[in-house]
Amino acid sequence: MLKKTPLFKENVNDLVNNPKKIDYMIKLRQFMFSGKLPTA
Repeated sequence: MLKKTPLFKENVNDLVNNPKKIDYMIKLRQFMFSGKLPTA
C-alpha cells in the first residue's frame, strides 16, 4: 500500500495538470460502459 502512494499522487498531479487526459479518461469510461466509441 505505502509503495503505491507516491505513484498515485504523481498520477493525480498529472491528471490535474493535464485536463485533456481527464477528458480522455471520461471518454474511455463511456466507451467501456456503452461498448461504442464516443464521437468527437
